[in-house]
Amino acid sequence: MTGLAIRFNSTFTDTDLPKFKYDELLSDAAGSLMLLDVRNWSAGVPANAALLPNLAREQAALSGITGDTSAVFKKVGSLETSGQGLLERTTKGGLHVIVRQSSPIAIDNGYTIDVPTNVLAYMLANPTHNFYYSQWSKVTRVAIASNGGAPSTMSIENAANAGYVRFSHISGQQMPVGGNVIGNRESNSWNVTGDSFRNRAGKSSDTTPVAANYSISKSLATLGAGTRQNNYGPILGSLSSWVFYRAYIEDLTLSGRSYATVDALDYAMYQEAFGAAGRFYGDTYTAPSTIP
Repeated sequence: MTGLAIRFNSTFTDTDLPKFKYDELLSDAAGSLMLLDVRNWSAGVPANAALLPNLAREQAALSGITGDTSAVFKKVGSLETSGQGLLERTTKGGLHVIVRQSSPIAIDNGYTIDVPTNVLAYMLANPTHNFYYSQWSKVTRVAIASNGGAPSTMSIENAANAGYVRFSHISGQQMPVGGNVIGNRESNSWNVTGDSFRNRAGKSSDTTPVAANYSISKSLATLGAGTRQNNYGPILGSLSSWVFYRAYIEDLTLSGRSYATVDALDYAMYQEAFGAAGRFYGDTYTAPSTIP
């Protein structure tokens, strides 16, 4: 989307006037913590430790988070050696990972997009708040479910198998869990090829979080075997190949918005983006079959 912004150095008193936001999904004031969208990235595959812009940075600041809230791209190991996999940008800007399935890849080989330390600290300080998480993606080759395990694509959890969120292709492995869940949607089963919208909202299952425990997994996107959950031995030869487009986190308790409100807006924007003439419609990429 393009447009012209003119700064007017005065104060408006009409509270019904529309507010400028970097994205329609964002809260008007505090509440939105992270919004990552590939449309705002530089061309090419990000370098290790590259900072990826947070479109919710103004709302994060209003939420009391100080400092840079950019997400961090991390390279773990060397997935692209010895035919283990491939990382590329698609024609529509998505980040596509292909992971070998003909034999197991080596442990700790993949990529993560990590939540910044200051945003994570805010979440850990508020474990009883209801958080909303969503991810837009496309599965290009399914995981081999018969090998067991539960590969994840978003994971903010600790070593005790508890935490804030996990998106997995096995429903029983997702978080939040049980009575902590206040809403969830999957537009397409994760282990089916094609476009996918997933969200989940609720409280953490870790009521007394310790920051050090989250060094093992704090990712908005996990590609390949980049975190503990995807390093489980039986699934190192069965990981899915997929495209990452967008991820979002909102503190619903702080924003005052309901799950239904945010879900409806997020899902409508997803449908528009992947529908005919949408910005991700007709995306193309290397066929996963090139790396059996």
